[in-house]
Amino acid sequence: MKKTIKNVVLSAILLSAVAAQGGVASLSLTPDIGAGIQFSPGGAFQFTTGVGGTLAGGYQWFADNITPASPEYGNEYIGKIDGTFQIGTITAALGYQSAPVTSTGSGFGGAATVTVMDTLGQTLTGTIDFGSIKVGAPGYSATLGVEGTLVVSHITYGGSAVDLGYFQQNGSGSMTIQFQYNPGGDLYALKSGGGSSTSFNGALSTPVVPETSTAVAGVVALGLVLLVARLQRRSGQSA
Repeated sequence: MKKTIKNVVLSAILLSAVAAQGGVASLSLTPDIGAGIQFSPGGAFQFTTGVGGTLAGGYQWFADNITPASPEYGNEYIGKIDGTFQIGTITAALGYQSAPVTSTGSGFGGAATVTVMDTLGQTLTGTIDFGSIKVGAPGYSATLGVEGTLVVSHITYGGSAVDLGYFQQNGSGSMTIQFQYNPGGDLYALKSGGGSSTSFNGALSTPVVPETSTAVAGVVALGLVLLVARLQRRSGQSA
């Protein structure tokens, strides 16, 4: 009996420790066939659907490599970025060129939005703050590698997939976008010349808040402690 009680106590401790760790929920962006980013002279740009692509409803990319995955929902969602973005004043420092990026769209405060649809047709939406756009080692190469760092806020989700639920729980997340631009050059050429990206990829992520899981573990641990006390009483009565 004493051995059993010790095992129950140890289980409670382990459950609490595992639940307190937290982590990160994330998904990757893989563009549909022909999807890209279209730039206009002056620095405005939009994400576009692909000619001959497989996705409908304006969706532009597959959301895959989902962590942690919801097995009952499969492991691939679809997504899109709506709105018009504008490259601001360009600065150069430490071998990089960068510029702030603003947006207009249907999101909170009139900003652009990101939408992710799960396999049951439920959608997650959030408002995008693109933040800035950056290129490294400016030069006139065949293609120009560009990186953007985005903040996603005011997230809502009406489904029950656990992985997307973490974004709803936090209400915010972060997104990175990398793309290749053709023709090459530098950020000044990208802003002034227009054109289109040859490819893009990225990721959307949010912390897994440990407080919720810790609270659940605490309830479980309390139940186990009560069970231990009950077993101890029975052990004393039978002695």
